[in-house]
Amino acid sequence: MKRHTCIICKKKRYESKMNPALVSSWVCCTDKYNCCDDIELISAENILSDLKKLRKINIKHIIGGK
Repeated sequence: MKRHTCIICKKKRYESKMNPALVSSWVCCTDKYNCCDDIELISAENILSDLKKLRKINIKHIIGGK
C-alpha cells in the first residue's frame, strides 16, 4: 500500500486514509485529521473549476509568466 503526504497537515499516511485532491495531491480523511474539509482546499477547488470555464484567457494571463 502506498503512502502519501497530505498537502494541508504535511503528515505521511497510507493511501486508504487519504483522498486525492486537486490535480495530483492528497489530503487526509480520518476521524482525527479531516483535512478534506479545509477552507483552503475548498477555495482552491473553486478556483480550479472557475479556471476551467475560461476559454480565451489562460492562467499565464492572470498570474503573469513567460
